[in-house]
Amino acid sequence: MRHLFQFITVLFLCLTSCAQSNNGALAKLKKEVKELNKGLPKEVAFFRMDKIEIKGNDYIVYATLDESQMNFDDYLANMNENKSGVFSMIAQNRQEFADLFVESGLNLKYVITGKQSKRNGEFFISADEIKQAVRADFSIREYMAQLVKSMQDDLPVDWGDGCSLTAIYIEGEYACYRIKTDETVLTIPLLKASKEQGNLMEDSLIESFSNPQDEFEKLIAKCLIGSGYGVRYIFWSEKSPESVTFTITPDVIQSRLGGTSVDATAQST
Repeated sequence: MRHLFQFITVLFLCLTSCAQSNNGALAKLKKEVKELNKGLPKEVAFFRMDKIEIKGNDYIVYATLDESQMNFDDYLANMNENKSGVFSMIAQNRQEFADLFVESGLNLKYVITGKQSKRNGEFFISADEIKQAVRADFSIREYMAQLVKSMQDDLPVDWGDGCSLTAIYIEGEYACYRIKTDETVLTIPLLKASKEQGNLMEDSLIESFSNPQDEFEKLIAKCLIGSGYGVRYIFWSEKSPESVTFTITPDVIQSRLGGTSVDATAQST
């Protein structure tokens, strides 16, 4: 499911790069499609974005799916289940583009080809569905909840350096990550010592949000800023009854990532 949101994110970024003017919506979209196609095809994670075209009443995105990484049928089913969230997210972040698309009256169609099987499938959102989605009262916290749920489906995930993500959930005003540590690599006592020495670990963790490695991590950082959540990292081990928690408060997320002037420092609990 995480892969689904990676794909949605890149599509979202490609689509929203179009909105610069509301003068002549359809003509504007056609012009921008020509510019977008100059950068295609483009390999991203487990798929390749091949081309975009406007044909009749459809804005069509063609992509090739690497079936060695993602099941073809599951992928299309997931896309259809989450299409309202896709356009709600676009409306939250780029209302100008959402309005432009609604004004154009176009449907949106994804034509997906399996790299290995050569199967073809379609994911279709009608102009009416788009209109309803972009006008819906869909909050950034609801979208964050969807992202968290999607990540849960892929757990556990190896994070390297003796750590693996075993759980993620929203609790109060925090997005919480439970991280299992292999004590032959990273011990609980070492983590406790790091916590006692100050905010070095918190600084390191927030740096990972400041310099995301892929589009999905960029989306997570963007959602944290928009939702007002803080982050908690709970490190645990099968060899120790204790856990170590590092907390980055909502204020710190806003000041360090959101560019606000909140005067706060990261806290450990």
